Amino acid sequence: MPSQQCISLAIMLSPDSQLLLAKIMLTLGHTELHIETSRLSWAASAGFNPLAIFRKLDHLNTGYITIEDLSIYLADHQVRVPLPEQLFLFSWFDSNGDGKATYEEFVRRLRPVDYPREVGETLGKYGTPDSDFDFLSVVLRELECVKAVLGLASEFAQRPDYSLSRAFFAVSKGKKDIGVIVLGRFLEQTLGQSLTPSLLHAIIERLDLDEDGRISQKDLSIFLQRITHILAESDSKPSSPLKLLRVKEAANGLFRTSENGPIVEKNGTLGSAVDFFVKVIACQKDLEISRQRLATEHEISLLSLFRSFDREKKGVLTLSDFEFSLSTLQIPPNSPCLSLLIRHYDSDKDGCLSQGDFCRMVLSASPEYNELYCLEGRRRAGLGEISGNARETMRGIIEELMKFEGELEHLRGKLREKEIDLRGLFGEMDVDQSEAITVGDLKQYLAGKQVFPSLLELVALIELLDGNRDGKVDYSEFLESLSPKSISDLAS
Repeated sequence: MPSQQCISLAIMLSPDSQLLLAKIMLTLGHTELHIETSRLSWAASAGFNPLAIFRKLDHLNTGYITIEDLSIYLADHQVRVPLPEQLFLFSWFDSNGDGKATYEEFVRRLRPVDYPREVGETLGKYGTPDSDFDFLSVVLRELECVKAVLGLASEFAQRPDYSLSRAFFAVSKGKKDIGVIVLGRFLEQTLGQSLTPSLLHAIIERLDLDEDGRISQKDLSIFLQRITHILAESDSKPSSPLKLLRVKEAANGLFRTSENGPIVEKNGTLGSAVDFFVKVIACQKDLEISRQRLATEHEISLLSLFRSFDREKKGVLTLSDFEFSLSTLQIPPNSPCLSLLIRHYDSDKDGCLSQGDFCRMVLSASPEYNELYCLEGRRRAGLGEISGNARETMRGIIEELMKFEGELEHLRGKLREKEIDLRGLFGEMDVDQSEAITVGDLKQYLAGKQVFPSLLELVALIELLDGNRDGKVDYSEFLESLSPKSISDLAS
């Protein structure tokens, strides 16, 4: 898609959608100011001890708290909160979205702005009897915000022009990030009223995940994506637009076959062909998360990245190009996995990756994330010019891509060890006997085995097996995809 077309697409957020986005931000800002009042009140008391509360939540002494810890604590104190609201509340503490809130993440939400870091961390283990009351007063303030924001976000996410990139562009107007002046101008134009500096700073405080004092496209995208994920998880309608917006599960490395069904671990024992598909889906989730992170890096342009890898300027990437780039990123050499990676994405089977192949390798399964590459103002930095954080993200996706290829090859080897009859398996999966496996066939086959992936997971699995990209898998493609490539034990 041409760059100008992408940019015009990003601009197209309707006035009604902009109003919903402005209301979400306004709700966050007012809540932050109210919570700051509760924080100051708590901090002024003798019982201010967030560490004691953290220890109560972390009842297993793991050094972090999870959504389960928070749920148990709320239930123990007779606070009944629906699961979607619990997830949103927990995401407030879990700033990096890894499913674990450390003490540093936790206390950031409880300590007043500019409050000394060491105060409140050296008191007794259990604090005072009022500590729980003061903590819950902050939590209840946040839950008021949660209800309002989820309602507005549900309406916003189901609008036809909803888009992460459009949302950011609507506020930033093409700027690299959003500061107080840019935010104030957007809200004033959208709401028809001028807001106080303290309220604008409060909004930025809520959305600024990396604590640099500004809202980047990554900050806003992660916030909105978390909300749509939470809404999708709580939506029982299988055809809901929110279900189609979901691009990842609660990422803990596990694949749940049903709400109350068995849990299959990604690295567990391979006992059947169904286990193979379950484990591949679990691996694909980890890879998708890395692709999404790359898309949110403002410094990274796909074209500049491709040109950085193409050190000989041939217009294609060879194995030696990748090995050189890996050394630049300080990734240990792994020629077998690199060979598998190139073979997987090499569409014309010439042993090299074209620019299109490279883009297919790193692009997310979600158009919402891929649109971020088209935003105006995105840097065109090469591999040697990006910051340390962007370099770490780039390193992460290359390592995840190679890890996926290694694990996939390891699973293929296990299929051969089990002497799985691939011809018979293909016939069983070809439900309509059309000599090709489609998304519908795969869904019906796995459902018969009590495995229920999402639509996006099914599509990703078909794409993995579909060599000629025609949307279906014939037997030759199936055999090629599931047969070992003579490289064994890569993931052992």
